[in-house]
Amino acid sequence: MNREIKFRGKQSFDNKWIHGSLLKDKKKYYITNDYGDTFYAVIPETIGQFTGLYDKNGVEIYEGDVLNNTAVNFKFIVKFENTKYILQKLEYPDDALDMNDYFHRIPTMFEVIGNIYESE
Repeated sequence: MNREIKFRGKQSFDNKWIHGSLLKDKKKYYITNDYGDTFYAVIPETIGQFTGLYDKNGVEIYEGDVLNNTAVNFKFIVKFENTKYILQKLEYPDDALDMNDYFHRIPTMFEVIGNIYESE
């Protein structure tokens, strides 16, 4: 199965989210549109990669998203650590789960409710 490789980041000048391919020159990061003919400068700290997974509503899940487990009302932050995506519990930061193992068993229990760069 092929996973679409794409990123998102907030534009430097207006804080709007941009989705597409990631490019970097010597000083700045850019995300291109689908055609690769327009480059948008983005804030480096807001860049996150698409995990290849979707929440229960069909919303794409990116690094930095905050997910709610609707069955038990736990909130998680999506992170990439040690070559894999993890779900880090918001209430208990030392408690993290392998996203692929946990998510694939019960994907209908997760919903994107925000991200770490915006308030919920």
